[in-house]
Amino acid sequence: MEKSILDKISAELLRNKKTICRVSADCTKTPIKYHFQDLEYLIKFLNSLPKQIELSQKYILKPKGTVVIGLSKNEPIITSIVPVISAIYANNKVIVKPSRANLKITSLLIKILIDSGIKRERIKLEYRNKKEIKKLISRADFVFWMGSYKVCRKISLICAKLGKKLYFEAEGNDIAIIDNTMKKSYKVARMLVKEISHHNGERCQAVKGIYLHKDISKDFKLNFYKEIELLNIGNYLNSNTELSLGCEFKITKFSLNPVFGASVWIEEYSSDLALIKALQKNGYFLSLSIFSKKPYAKIFKNLIRKVSFSRININKDPGYIRPDESWGGIKKSGMFGPEGWVNKFSDRNYINR
Repeated sequence: MEKSILDKISAELLRNKKTICRVSADCTKTPIKYHFQDLEYLIKFLNSLPKQIELSQKYILKPKGTVVIGLSKNEPIITSIVPVISAIYANNKVIVKPSRANLKITSLLIKILIDSGIKRERIKLEYRNKKEIKKLISRADFVFWMGSYKVCRKISLICAKLGKKLYFEAEGNDIAIIDNTMKKSYKVARMLVKEISHHNGERCQAVKGIYLHKDISKDFKLNFYKEIELLNIGNYLNSNTELSLGCEFKITKFSLNPVFGASVWIEEYSSDLALIKALQKNGYFLSLSIFSKKPYAKIFKNLIRKVSFSRININKDPGYIRPDESWGGIKKSGMFGPEGWVNKFSDRNYINR
């Protein structure tokens, strides 16, 4: 794909941004401001895509062939374009299977890709119900699927029976740790509340659980509850409350797999050993956010090297992902871990000469 086509896609997305964001907000029933943010991220991603191909003299990347991409319902502007355009950029033919809820916005975005110069034979939109998924996958050389772990497991079984290669990106159970060096925790509380409520909490990178050192527990909880009230995102004691930002926010009991929405659990810990044992129980190894004033070398030695997560943030906003960062979880959160987008949709051949 020529860079000029990427530039045309960016221009078309910007020209139609109001319509795109309105339709996306209507489909997801989430505030429109989040969709404008998603579109801004998407433009940055398209600009970064040509830089993502890293070839050495010993490797050559070949397209997978016909790729079936199954999309989840959350963040449709990003999920409808990022994997799809990456697969096309890697010279594959793509069949897009949208979620039923987002059929309207996905159709609009695919039309924009075609209007921008993507040949019709390179991309096709096909909505299929559950009974037709097997027939759809049988036409693929490679399957990329996004959704819940339960759904991805079913797709994995279909692909195994049909002998099809699969890469899935499933749900995350992202964790935040706040240790006893964070005496003034109001900034962290504000950051986490905003992230947990963003897109109604229906994001893979949304924090679902907080491990809080008991020494600062009282101070953090006061700040956390205060931020919930200040942002007016809901009554955490009543999950049925109608909210001004269109989402329900609730604090739940500890859970290894909490609801995919604006919810969070808070668990106290007293020692690094207890913390590590708790983290190792989590099967959804996507992101871990650490808030600490300890030196990085000490954090690495005492914590990071003892746990497995595909993405670790240290004193950073958990929801911020740079456009050139690759996605990908491990274990129940995905296959193969983080990998460059073009690499996901290519076969890497090693050449020895």
